[in-house]
Amino acid sequence: MDPEQPPEGGGIILPTVARLIVCDEAYFDDDEGRWVIKEPWAVRFLGEGVEFPFQPAELWVYLELTGGLGPVRLGIWVDRTMDFRESPNPAEDFQPQYREVWARAMSEPYDFPSGGSRQVVSVASLPLEELTFPEEGAFEFRAFALADRPDAEPGLHLLEGVASEVFILDPTRSL
Repeated sequence: MDPEQPPEGGGIILPTVARLIVCDEAYFDDDEGRWVIKEPWAVRFLGEGVEFPFQPAELWVYLELTGGLGPVRLGIWVDRTMDFRESPNPAEDFQPQYREVWARAMSEPYDFPSGGSRQVVSVASLPLEELTFPEEGAFEFRAFALADRPDAEPGLHLLEGVASEVFILDPTRSL
């Protein structure tokens, strides 16, 4: 199969995540002709007087995707991967496991164009509305896709490539 052409029958090819950034805001500035990413998250300490459960005023995910072909709906999967409450040494003691999905954000259908090179990077940003972090911990953000065509394999498809881990911490508690 030619990697630049759709599969026989016009199926879809899921994109690969080249970059995923969790931030306060991500948008395309038409005047400047560039993407703006405000306050990327890696470690987030709650501010004075802020307590768990913590709900940020705004939270966005900036995505750079490559290799996709055909229409998909993009989404973000948020999962707690580390719990700091139960161990004196959580980084060494915690056994990662997928638990419940804390949030999903879905885009409108996104159509990766056919023809031309699939090496072109496509960019999207998704707001995570009403996401609440119930307690401190490490949270993994991953992109997924749902196909909008009946000929695609049904279900949620976690995309290959980059994920992002964000630590939400209570500054009044020592690790």
